[in-house]
Amino acid sequence: MKNDLVASICIFGSSARRNVDELSDKDVLIVSNDIDFLDAEKKKWAGRGWSVASYTVNRFENLINSKSLFIQHLKVEGLIVSDFGGWLERKLAAFVPKSSYMDECYRSVDLIRPIERLLNSHVSSFFAADTLYVGIRNIGVNLLASRNAYVYDFNEIILELQDHYGFSNDVASILKSLRSLKVAYRNRNFSEHTVPDLDELIAVAKAAVPWLVLDTIKPNAPIRPLNCGYARIREVEAWCLNNFSIVDLDEESAPKIVNSLWRQIKNPSGYSWAINRFDERTAKKLSKVQPSLRTSKTLTDEKKVPARSFLP
Repeated sequence: MKNDLVASICIFGSSARRNVDELSDKDVLIVSNDIDFLDAEKKKWAGRGWSVASYTVNRFENLINSKSLFIQHLKVEGLIVSDFGGWLERKLAAFVPKSSYMDECYRSVDLIRPIERLLNSHVSSFFAADTLYVGIRNIGVNLLASRNAYVYDFNEIILELQDHYGFSNDVASILKSLRSLKVAYRNRNFSEHTVPDLDELIAVAKAAVPWLVLDTIKPNAPIRPLNCGYARIREVEAWCLNNFSIVDLDEESAPKIVNSLWRQIKNPSGYSWAINRFDERTAKKLSKVQPSLRTSKTLTDEKKVPARSFLP
């Protein structure tokens, strides 16, 4: 091997914490300056059922330079599997997080904003639960890091937020259920789960994060320039769910531009690359698709299991 080779693999998340359950992803980081190594290892680990975060050295060092909490996550919980020359170990050991991540905490609200345009339907409630899981987790991680507490397990984050904001055990219970509802949405497993309706999910989010302000926008309003690509692509996802059934979307029976974007949405492992291509020109193309907001009847017909209230 070349002396300047970087070839590092690190397990993180619940697999590293050893609290894996039936909802857990298996997360692994691969970093290399050898594209062939990166591609081969990504294929190998993905073939074993792992969710792979692959980075070139330049992209990974950009995360370090930006003081990303992902690096602190790896430092605190990561289990290094292999590390030619000890490159990753040295990088993690030298990493010092910022004293405050409150700016990132407030910007994380954009991860939730796609639900502001949603029409109320059964599937939309699952999507909202998924979106809230991602957004509230990010808010919690950044808020707690600003208090020098580096917590990444979702249930522990909810307990810390409950201690900080004092919301009820009923709210905490619904928040903890977001994780299983997220998995149900992504696996299209709607019939075996009950889900709060959209209004209740929004109420729970506001109870959990008292400073959270959510507006209501028109379902077919133009795609907004939210502050990160992931939030923008989820905004597109909400727009699509307002206009097409999830079956038509998954079967690519929608217009060509919608099908193309939906393929990106369905491939989370590609987000880090694909979302960078979602720009203003793409948004304009999408705006030319003739909107066909689904009627209350079609939204009602979509229900497989009636939503029920989780609150007393």
